[in-house]
Amino acid sequence: MESEYKVVQKLDKKKYFNCSMYYLKRYAGIREILLMTVLLAIGLWMYLAYDLILILIFFGITLILLLAAIVLFLITSILGYKHDFSSQNIYYQTLEFFEDKMIVTSQNIGGEAFYSEEHPYLKIDKIAIKRGKIYIYAGVALFYYVYPESIENGSIQDLAQFLKDHIESSKFKIKTTVRRFPKKGKLSLLKDEIEKDMDDEK
Repeated sequence: MESEYKVVQKLDKKKYFNCSMYYLKRYAGIREILLMTVLLAIGLWMYLAYDLILILIFFGITLILLLAAIVLFLITSILGYKHDFSSQNIYYQTLEFFEDKMIVTSQNIGGEAFYSEEHPYLKIDKIAIKRGKIYIYAGVALFYYVYPESIENGSIQDLAQFLKDHIESSKFKIKTTVRRFPKKGKLSLLKDEIEKDMDDEK
């Protein structure tokens, strides 16, 4: 079966690092920074006005967890490239996009294949389409990046549209809000009257 799009991406430490760190936005975006700022402001006000330090303690715990996540991402980004690619002499990754899956083959400098990984689109975690590049997060600490010059057939815009057509839209949002409770319907006198008329007809 021939792939719809084929990408031969030369591996690069800086691109790998940028792709890895971009995923951090899922946990530490603008919303989180604003919430942390508000929490700090409330904590300082409570402490200065009422001598209550509990909110500041909560802020400190949250800040420590956030910093720990950032450090973890930094370590993964710096050491991950060396562990996954440099130590194995992997210089290229060939990404082939089919109708329902993506197959990634890691290769050495001479083009010899080391191993292949298959990723059905249904199991893809997230995709970020940025200006001039595409980040594909197949799972935890498993991600790929695509730049325009690496695409052998078509443009990066064509590939981006192909992915949008074959992968559900929620995958293209790094941060998503999960609704834990069903949305309540609006109550109105008109709705009650219609339901009452329907019961009378029965």
